[in-house]
Amino acid sequence: MRSDPALQPQSRVTTAALAARLKQMRGSDTISYAALARDFGMRIAELTHTLERLMELDVTAGRPLLAARVISRTHPLPARGFFDKARDLGFQFSDDAAFHAAQLTALGKPATTP
Repeated sequence: MRSDPALQPQSRVTTAALAARLKQMRGSDTISYAALARDFGMRIAELTHTLERLMELDVTAGRPLLAARVISRTHPLPARGFFDKARDLGFQFSDDAAFHAAQLTALGKPATTP
């Protein structure tokens, strides 16, 4: 994970805003990296950094990966970095498309409260 001090303060605020935006989406809805970056006025590199941080937070909290909602404009899967980061975070899978579909399915299920 990159650690750019210049991105840290903005990253914390943006991570919460990004999470809120992705949580508003329903079922297996997705959005492209380009559209999401445009919505937040971010460069793609800033967006991917923030998505990686969001993935870390989701794993720590035991939640499905909200970043799964963000896909490429040219094909219906996240970029390679999403899958690499998921593996770095301990997910084990051999089929990227199946892993992505499972994350979207998990995001579409209502949250349970203890």
